[in-house]
Amino acid sequence: MSGIADLEAENARLKAEVERLKEGNECLDQMHEKEMARSAFLCEEVNRTTAWGRGLESDLSWARAELLMVKAEVERLTAFTTRTIIPNDDLKAQVDRLTRRCSALREAGDDLWYCIRHRDFDPDATETWQEVRDDLPK
Repeated sequence: MSGIADLEAENARLKAEVERLKEGNECLDQMHEKEMARSAFLCEEVNRTTAWGRGLESDLSWARAELLMVKAEVERLTAFTTRTIIPNDDLKAQVDRLTRRCSALREAGDDLWYCIRHRDFDPDATETWQEVRDDLPK
């Protein structure tokens, strides 16, 4: 009968092995669930990071467009400044001529006003005023 006893012993050993494997399997299942949760968390982190990166890309695109606009404005202002600030001999001569004309008009006007104010007719004052007035550029 030792054959039956051997079979029963083998059966008991196999049942014990099955129980041990079930416990190991439960442990592996728990580890698997934890790893799946961690994997889901990491996937969510990747998605958040990707979305954040897309936001940065959008911000970078906006900043690049803004930089191009600023560069264009700097170039425009530089060109404008170069045209307007560099001394222009013709413009300076025109300003000097107009300054002299303004002074001549003021003096002739003051002389004419003196005549009107004091009711003292001075033909030279009237003539000077007309000469200065007629010399204005048209």
